[in-house]
Amino acid sequence: MLPLALAVALGCAGRSTSNAADDDDDHVSGRGGNGGKGGGSANGGTSGKGGQGGKGGAAGQGGSAGTGGDVPYVDPGCPDAAAPAPVLECDVFEEVSSCPPGTACKPQIVHPYGDGCDQQVFNMRCTTPGTGQQGAPCENGMSECAAGLICVVGGEHGAHCLQMCPLDGPTNCPSWAVCGATDAEGIGVCG
Repeated sequence: MLPLALAVALGCAGRSTSNAADDDDDHVSGRGGNGGKGGGSANGGTSGKGGQGGKGGAAGQGGSAGTGGDVPYVDPGCPDAAAPAPVLECDVFEEVSSCPPGTACKPQIVHPYGDGCDQQVFNMRCTTPGTGQQGAPCENGMSECAAGLICVVGGEHGAHCLQMCPLDGPTNCPSWAVCGATDAEGIGVCG
């Protein structure tokens, strides 16, 4: 059995009491604990004389470091709002092009790139086509692909011109290809 003075001293170990920021504000650490209390006096002996005073207790141990002061991110959310109206100058699958001579109808996807709560907008625009044929690289985008083809990053390494095909009807893909979906609604590519 432990002497009373030692039990009292060990029972009052220190603990972390607060968190305080460092000078560089990079992290937060805990403060050391309080010292232990001294032991009580010993009981008198059997002869009736008073006993000696007890020894002082051991010092308390420092507390563990506190947690960082980072405040968790709370997403403010976005209001329920419709996407902006698309620009529909033409239809990529129309029999006779409504685009001016020297231009071709191509989908254009405008990405918000983290700008507020904006949504993607899918436009159909008459643009000047390039000369890139099926499978040709199109590092500079849609303008490198010929009429009827769009620049797609996907199946093969890098961006390539691929022939457009409708997802909801008969396709005009070569016999070796299938019509696969793209980001543009209703528009696939032969690959």
